[in-house]
Amino acid sequence: MKKTGATDMVVLTLILLGVLMSAAAQVMLKVGMSAPDAQVALGRGEILRLAMSLSHSPWLIGGLVTYGLSVVIWLVVLSRVDVSYAYPFVALGMVVTTFSGHYLLGESLPAMRLVGVAVIVIGVALLALSYPKTHSGHVRRVASGVSTNGGPAAAERKPDAAIASLTAGRPSAHPD
Repeated sequence: MKKTGATDMVVLTLILLGVLMSAAAQVMLKVGMSAPDAQVALGRGEILRLAMSLSHSPWLIGGLVTYGLSVVIWLVVLSRVDVSYAYPFVALGMVVTTFSGHYLLGESLPAMRLVGVAVIVIGVALLALSYPKTHSGHVRRVASGVSTNGGPAAAERKPDAAIASLTAGRPSAHPD
C-alpha cells in the first residue's frame, strides 16, 4: 500500500498531537503535585492524606486522563510508522515542557538549557526530513513476508522472529 502525502500529514499530525498532549499532561501533573496539601502530605510521609489530596485534584486527574489519551494516540502512530522514526519525536515533548515550565510555571530557563533545546529541535528536524525515504508501511510488508525490494523478507526481519529472539530461553505459553 503506497502512502500518500495526505496520509503522511495525518501521521505527522498524530505524532505531534500525542507529543503535545503528553507535555501538557506533565505540566498538569506538576501543578497537581505542587498543591500545598500534596506538599505537606509528602513532607510528612502521610500516604493516606496524599492519596486523598491527589484523588480530589482536578490538575492531577486531568493530567492522568490527558496522558492516557496521548498513549492511545501513540498506539495509533506505532501501528502506522516505524518506531525508529516515531519515537525520537518524543524529544519534542522536552522542548514543549521546557518552555511550558518557564512561561506557565515560572521555572528558570538558563542558556545551557536553551542550547540543549536547540540541539533537540535540530535532531528532530533532521529525522523528519528522512521520513519519506524510510517509512511506507515497513512493518506490514515484512510481516507479510515481502521485503522492501519486493522479494521474500529475511526471516530475521520478521516481527515474530524478532520477538522470538528476545524471549529465547524463556518458557513459551504456546509450545510449537
